[in-house]
Formats: sequence, C-alpha cells, structure tokens
Amino acid sequence: MNSQSQLDLDQVARKLSRLRHGWSERGITAGQLTWRYARACWPKPIVTDRSTVTETESVGITLTAANGEALLVLWRGGWADVDLLLGSDVVSRNPDLHDVAGCVALADSVADQLTVNAIIGTRKGNLGYVAYQAEPIRRTSGARQMQRYPVHRMRHARTTSRSASTARPSPL
Repeated sequence: MNSQSQLDLDQVARKLSRLRHGWSERGITAGQLTWRYARACWPKPIVTDRSTVTETESVGITLTAANGEALLVLWRGGWADVDLLLGSDVVSRNPDLHDVAGCVALADSVADQLTVNAIIGTRKGNLGYVAYQAEPIRRTSGARQMQRYPVHRMRHARTTSRSASTARPSPL
C-alpha cells in the first residue's frame, strides 16, 4: 500500500465496533479502541478519546478470552501488529492490509484464534490456525508475558526508515 492509498481508520473502527456483540457472545471481551496521533511529538500519546486526535496514525484494540489475550494495532499505512498470548505461548506477526474488509477479517480471525484455542486447548500445532495470515508467525514460549498497557505501546518505539507518514514497526 502506498502513501496515497491509506486505510480509513475511522471506517475500520466503526466496523470493529459492530463486531463487539458477536465477540461478547463467544466469550471475548473487547477493550476500548485506542488511537495514536500521527503528528504528535515523541513519545506519541495513545488515547481512547477519538475526538482529541485530529490525524490518526493507528487504531488498536485488545481482545480477551478465557484462554488468552490479543493485542491488535491497525496502521493507516496498510499493516497490522498482532500479538497473541495463548496459554504460555506468545505469537506475533505483522500482516499487510489492503482495505477495511481485510482489517475486519484479520480482527475476526484473531477472535477465532482465541476461541478455537479455548475449545481445543493451546498446542504448538494450533498456533498457525489463523485464517488471515499474510506473514509467517513467530512463537515465543513463556519468556515474554504481555503487559496490560494501551495496545499501541508494544510496537510504537520500533520503526524502520520509511517516511514518517508510512513508518512501519519492525518485527520483534
């Protein structure tokens, strides 16, 4: 995705909000949406009040189920940061996204991953299940526990040499 075709994060947020009821029925608690302001000075603030952010760089959400937790950050430049804590395994990946439908499919797939593992148990072989997977996943066993910070804090400090408007965090 080039800098002229950026994701509409407000549209993504509206679609994610519509998924909340279905997630709740499946035993998944969705956290508040968090927003990162694109033009703020470093460290860029992460807020839950969309009206305080005039130019969004990313939107994030946490999904929590009985067997795990997911942190999902969708970037306007066309990629996502996904971190899943499933039992004692941490799964991280950074898929490319091309449109709002892809963002919604990714979020629903992450929710599926949380509920599938709650039903059949977390096993190494199940961690690759996610249907919407644009890049290979990397597993880290137990060494790193996800911390309950606003979703964006985990990746925002690591960026590559892309321009500021399309800077993409580097993989872990």
